[in-house]
Amino acid sequence: MSSAQGVSFGARPVAVEIGFWIAVVVPLLVTVVDVVGFTVVKAAVDGRYRWAGGSSQEAMYELHDAVNGVMFYAFVLSAVIHLVLSGLWMVFGFAMRDGRNWARIALVVLASLWVLVSAVGLIRGDTEGFTDVAAPSSFELPASYFVLDHVESALGLLAMGSFIALVLLKQSNRYFSGGPGTSA
Repeated sequence: MSSAQGVSFGARPVAVEIGFWIAVVVPLLVTVVDVVGFTVVKAAVDGRYRWAGGSSQEAMYELHDAVNGVMFYAFVLSAVIHLVLSGLWMVFGFAMRDGRNWARIALVVLASLWVLVSAVGLIRGDTEGFTDVAAPSSFELPASYFVLDHVESALGLLAMGSFIALVLLKQSNRYFSGGPGTSA
């Protein structure tokens, strides 16, 4: 960039800096919201399957343990996936911040997919698939789970939409076409 444009060569635009912070903070925040959502569902399962009373108490304990076992493994798998993806977002975010255009492109692709998933989540209301599980008709997911799921989807939609717009602005394009870490 020339000094006539008001920014010296190599200066990082504010849009890229904000995009970097979105890439670092939002995936971690979504991971935390997912963990809270899991604890809400687990508490509901514990409350439903803990007490049956009478002769069916032992069967309820077995069902409780079976459901919690499946939920635990699903939670661990989900947490590992979220942490790996969060790590990738951070690594790519730092590379993007340093002017690596390949990292910006990779994050725009990931953010675009996230926007689609978030839009579906806002429409459907259950991104974790808990409503697809064959549960007894007497069991209902708590409303707080759906609130958390909608908050997560709305956060993803707004943050990733903003991220895409910020890193594709004209000053961002100039930064990536001639900034540090590029071959131009």
